[in-house]
Amino acid sequence: MNYAYAKSKVAYSAGQNKSNDKGFKAAFYVFNNSRSGAIFETAGRIGRPRGNRSLNPNAPVQFNAAAEMLSSMKGQGKQRGRVIYRAWDETKDVIIPKVVNAIDTVAKKFIKDTEIRRAA
Repeated sequence: MNYAYAKSKVAYSAGQNKSNDKGFKAAFYVFNNSRSGAIFETAGRIGRPRGNRSLNPNAPVQFNAAAEMLSSMKGQGKQRGRVIYRAWDETKDVIIPKVVNAIDTVAKKFIKDTEIRRAA
């Protein structure tokens, strides 16, 4: 896989996306904008491959084994993958406290700046 191409297809979106089946929307998200990258990201996530139309009945197993040699899966459930989800899984313990701290700082500043003061 061409590293520069793969990197160029990872994108970031700010702003709400479509609602999922439970009605939730993501305000910010990272996604892989290439078909090959999306397949590599999630290959092997489900236990048994569905709809294998290959003449080689072992193709899914062989593809997943080759992908696993390049990058192992990290994360849990639908948050499990080889590139984007793996990066998140390996850095979340550092990133989440920083994000929470940034939100807390902005909230405190907002409360301070919007406080109603008594006239002297």
